[in-house]
Amino acid sequence: RVLEAIPKGVGQVFLAHSTVSGAVISGALFLCSPTAALAALVGSTLGAFTALAMQAPVEGIYAGLWGYNAVLGCMAIGGVFFYPSRTAAVLSCLCAITCAYTGGL
Repeated sequence: RVLEAIPKGVGQVFLAHSTVSGAVISGALFLCSPTAALAALVGSTLGAFTALAMQAPVEGIYAGLWGYNAVLGCMAIGGVFFYPSRTAAVLSCLCAITCAYTGGL
């Protein structure tokens, strides 16, 4: 069920709750910008696993709610504000984890 939370986290950015709609949105992001799509999926994954590490309620994790801020943060740092590089990738991952952590406090 955690794997279902990854596309749902991307979908939550657009207020879409189902796994299918999150996968379609991820595909559309990939068509427009492969970098943004990768950052969105990485952000949602890191958000879900950060929530698991924080022992958050599983209902919120499975609904993709923990991926919302992590997706936006990871996309912003990884593909918008910085030129895509190794440093930007590390910073975007740290941003996704920080977004999920502060969202859960």
